[in-house]
Amino acid sequence: MSEGLLARAQLANSFDINNYTRLYFRDGVVGFVRNDRVPLLTHYTDVFKIQDGKLVLQDSDDVEIQWQMVINQLRDQGHVNPWRGDHFSVHYAHTKKELLQVDRGASTFFGTFVEGVHMNGYKVGADGYKYVVLQKRAAHLKFAPGAYDTLVGASLPKHVDPVCQIVNEAYYEAGLITGRPNKYRQINPITYWWERGNDGVVPERVHIFDVELPWDWEPCPKDGEAEKFDTVRADHLRAILENAEDITASKTGKGKFKVNSGLIMVDFLMRHDYVAKGDPTYPKIKQMLRTPLTRYS
Repeated sequence: MSEGLLARAQLANSFDINNYTRLYFRDGVVGFVRNDRVPLLTHYTDVFKIQDGKLVLQDSDDVEIQWQMVINQLRDQGHVNPWRGDHFSVHYAHTKKELLQVDRGASTFFGTFVEGVHMNGYKVGADGYKYVVLQKRAAHLKFAPGAYDTLVGASLPKHVDPVCQIVNEAYYEAGLITGRPNKYRQINPITYWWERGNDGVVPERVHIFDVELPWDWEPCPKDGEAEKFDTVRADHLRAILENAEDITASKTGKGKFKVNSGLIMVDFLMRHDYVAKGDPTYPKIKQMLRTPLTRYS
């Protein structure tokens, strides 16, 4: 049984709606704010209010200006993470129509819907096994320094095509150059509700790509975000992901793997038949790989 992989999947689906208040704007839910942070928003009485038990961002002609003013002040007060430079659209779960925009650094505070891209790189050995290339994140990174990640991973800012983003990031993070993006196999996106420590919740859709690499290919990173790259046989990777002590450590951000990347690797192992379809935990894990983003809306 794959109890360890199920526990790994649960790490990225740790969201408890009882600890959060839905944020409404116009016709629906656009975010999820920790209950203890709601007073920080209702302090701005001209912008947010409690209406029929709901936290509502009030609509007006200058709502975008008011929204950004509050975010900037929360950042200056230390309640919101520093700006990351990537901007996401604020939208409902069932549509990508942009209502507002938010910097990546503030998105987790408000629990707005976000997107990312990740690439699994692997090689096929003479023994027939697949060997997965893992990126170890650089020590200077603010989030999950020293943790293992997929070969390539990045946020997906608004209005950016996932294929264009993964091609660009593959070059800068791993030195992977190809004039043929169709060499990257695009997989159905995974979706999850990841409660990221004290930051808040990340309801995210991640666009997944697989690429088979030549056996003699070596990463050549350009942007300094990777400390090194390690190549691990797929069945050994499964054993590492299933390690109970590491799963426990991951709950406090001290595990060997970035939480969402661990989920992406579980997806890879399942798709490449390193988890038997007859495994009793298989259906539950598969379900948790694509938790609907509309679940709480």
